[in-house]
Amino acid sequence: MRLNTLNNFIYSSRFVCFMKKILVCMLLVLILGCKPGSEPQQPIVPDEPQQLTTTITPARDLTGNWEGSIIFTNNCPNPACRYKGRMIPPSLTMNLVQNGNQVAGVVTVNFANFEIEELVSGQDCGTFEELVRQGAVSPSQINKGVISSSRFTFTDVGDNNWDLSLTTDLLRGTITSSVPGCMGITSTEVRLSRR
Repeated sequence: MRLNTLNNFIYSSRFVCFMKKILVCMLLVLILGCKPGSEPQQPIVPDEPQQLTTTITPARDLTGNWEGSIIFTNNCPNPACRYKGRMIPPSLTMNLVQNGNQVAGVVTVNFANFEIEELVSGQDCGTFEELVRQGAVSPSQINKGVISSSRFTFTDVGDNNWDLSLTTDLLRGTITSSVPGCMGITSTEVRLSRR
């Protein structure tokens, strides 16, 4: 019975009149919604992604003495040797002073506390091998030292880029270099703890 009532309504003149009114309203909306001469708006696409340039409040104060070890090679494409620093006595120390997000200080490599692993048989290891044999102590000022949240970055006087992360009283990270002539260092194993 309901089906018959619905069919009667659909084919009635009231329904046809109702549908005409809906179509007229839709046409009015379309006509009034588009202004003459207006062009569709193009989405705004940025030229290139923006780099985050602000620093975040430091997670901790780095001020103090740190000691640890480093394992590195020179930054040649095919390094001849790997230099393995010991933890005891430490092969790497840092004396840091933090002021806000800025960090200054000295990083010292104690080459007497390294072992040399030959990677390419019979090839000379170069300058770093000589420093290990002499037991040299190599201090370097920390340049552009910044701590942002738990990330500490700086450049040493040899233009090596240090990127360390802080967890409680531990610093771990990497060193990269683009210094030509194999005079820079590359490391994925830098570890220090607060003394």
